[in-house]
Amino acid sequence: MRESRILPHPRYSPDLSPTNFHFFRSLDNFLTQKRFRKQEDIENAFQQFPSLRNSNSYMRGIIAIGIGWQKCIEHYRNYFK
Repeated sequence: MRESRILPHPRYSPDLSPTNFHFFRSLDNFLTQKRFRKQEDIENAFQQFPSLRNSNSYMRGIIAIGIGWQKCIEHYRNYFK
């Protein structure tokens, strides 16, 4: 078994940005080219979005986060898409 230790990490790192998470990219794609005239239209769109995705899509996205973070750590904080 490998020994592990906690590595120092800055409070914010653009290389590990949570906004690069699968969910936010999907949401961005969903909202692209949409125009909202009323607050209610925005709320309806945000309520509709999760139902358009299947649970496997979310699971793949969550797994991809861990893989990306691990690559970043292994390669001295270089960014990977």
